[in-house]
Amino acid sequence: NLIDIGTGSFTIRDIAAEDAGIYACSAYNGLGQPAIYRVFVTVLVPVEIQEGQSVVTASRGETVQLKCHATGVPKPNVYWHKGSVRLPAGIPRFSQIQDDSLEISSVSLSDAGDYVCTGVNNVGTIQKKTITLVVHADVDIISGPLDITATVGDIITLTCQATGSPPPSIKWSVNGVPVAKVGRFIVQGNGDLYITSVHKSDSGVYTCTAANGRNTVSASSEVTVTGAPVDPNCKDDSEFANCKLILAGNFCSNKYYARFCCKTCSDNGFV
Repeated sequence: NLIDIGTGSFTIRDIAAEDAGIYACSAYNGLGQPAIYRVFVTVLVPVEIQEGQSVVTASRGETVQLKCHATGVPKPNVYWHKGSVRLPAGIPRFSQIQDDSLEISSVSLSDAGDYVCTGVNNVGTIQKKTITLVVHADVDIISGPLDITATVGDIITLTCQATGSPPPSIKWSVNGVPVAKVGRFIVQGNGDLYITSVHKSDSGVYTCTAANGRNTVSASSEVTVTGAPVDPNCKDDSEFANCKLILAGNFCSNKYYARFCCKTCSDNGFV
């Protein structure tokens, strides 16, 4: 791609980065020493960011590097952003190391997200690359259930709030038997167990179990339900009804049957 134009000059056509360097012109007419003139040619090259990982995965507490290899002439300046914040932004855990990678130590769940690497050298257009950091973390129950003493008919809430990545699923059991999430038992979106109109039969050890595929943790508490004050005249009439069957069959909500089992139904929050 060098063209001699016949006047002691030449043209470089379709110049490329590898054409940069020192060019020497030598003139000699047989007398004395040759005359030499040197020219240093710099080829300006727009920024190019090399392909690499677009998603980086790390576990909480690890040190991770986000790579951004930018080339160009002159050497590009490289900047990192997360959202509108330019990093390292004075955060001790963040540093831009010698090869322009962004290094994050003691990775936390809040570090997850998109990081943008920008290369600039004032030749051509600015180039950007986005790297997504995914942070995995073991499950940790940060607020578990507490022991509760309630009175028949009360509404109670058992807390089970857990962190982890992927987000954990939460299940409840009572005395080792899974809690049916129907009727009076409601598992809320944050994992808490909400029980309305508690019965004496709701007493027991409640366990919340949180899991996310990395690990499983659990926490337990004891719920004690005591009977509400009952009118002395509120008694069971065993001659007319088997009150255990009335309760088991959920007939206490029927006024006809409940009148024969006043005490049993009252103790379990129905009257």
